[in-house]
Amino acid sequence: MAVDPEGQQFGSPEKVARTRAKIIREINAVLRVQGVTYANPAEIDALVQIRTWSARCYEFAHFTDDELADGIIAVHSTINQLTREELVRRLATERARGKDIKEVWSDWAYKPSKVRLAHALLPVLEAKIQCRLSDPAAETPEIAEVVYQAYITPQQWRHLSFVLGVAPQPDDDSS
Repeated sequence: MAVDPEGQQFGSPEKVARTRAKIIREINAVLRVQGVTYANPAEIDALVQIRTWSARCYEFAHFTDDELADGIIAVHSTINQLTREELVRRLATERARGKDIKEVWSDWAYKPSKVRLAHALLPVLEAKIQCRLSDPAAETPEIAEVVYQAYITPQQWRHLSFVLGVAPQPDDDSS
């Protein structure tokens, strides 16, 4: 799971750890309900990972203020009558304040769609990933690290066997 570092579940490393422990307890509870008497705790522990971005929100963790301004301009027809330079300054201000990107447009008559913004920024992200693939010294976008880890974790286990202990079921002699 990759999330913005905010709220009751993800606002601090301690909250992330508590949320992760709760998820693991819920997985174990579901396994018990399904009749599993033993599941290796280390294996479940390895499968449940929560990652928060280095910045307050996904957008600030992955894009510069200039890149974000261009993306917002691409998806919002008026940018609330701001100039590009004013928008860049506003982005920088909210980033410095540790706020979510939504603060940039909090007083706008209509708000940009974060989904449309993500689509507009996708070529920029793809270029950053391609740059990293061709230059090992280039910075790896955090989302690329998350996706890679989500891919590599099950790959490490693909040739292993797993056994879940299941309680014996009573014979059904009703037929």
